[in-house]
Amino acid sequence: MPILGNMTEGLSSNCNVFYNPSVTFGDSSLYTREPYNERRNFMEAMENLLTRRSCRNYTEKQVPDELLDKVLEAGTFAASGMNRQSTYLVAVRDKETRDLLSKINAGVMNSQNDPFYGAPCVVIVLVEPERYTAVEDGSLVMGNLMQAAYDIGVG
Repeated sequence: MPILGNMTEGLSSNCNVFYNPSVTFGDSSLYTREPYNERRNFMEAMENLLTRRSCRNYTEKQVPDELLDKVLEAGTFAASGMNRQSTYLVAVRDKETRDLLSKINAGVMNSQNDPFYGAPCVVIVLVEPERYTAVEDGSLVMGNLMQAAYDIGVG
C-alpha cells in the first residue's frame, strides 16, 4: 500500500499511515498496521493484559540494559494528546539517588514507607506541565512501561 504523502506531514517518524484505495476516507480501517495473524496476536495481547498484576516485591538485582531499553522504548510509543509526545523518561539506577527520590516521594505521600517497594531501578515519567493532557499522557506512558516490564518478565 502506498504511504500517504502530505497527510503525514507533522507526524513523528515512527508513525506509518497507509492508504487503501478501497476504503472511504474517514473509515477507521484506513489506518492499519501491516498484516498479522489477528487471532494469535489478539490472544497473546489479551492474555498479557488480563494476567499482569502489580509487583510490590523486588530483588536487588538490576534489570539488564537491553531489557530496560525495551521497556523504555515501549514507553516512548505510548499514545499522547494530539501526538505531541511531550513525555520524558528518566531511569534511575543509582541507589543513593533512588533512595533520595523514595524519601521525597514518601514525604509527599505523608508516609514512612518506600513507595518504590525496594525496586533497584525506578523510571520517572515527566511531562511538560503546560500540556493540557499531561496527566493522561503520563498515565499512558506508565501503562506501556508496566505492560512491557511484565511482558519481558521484569515487573
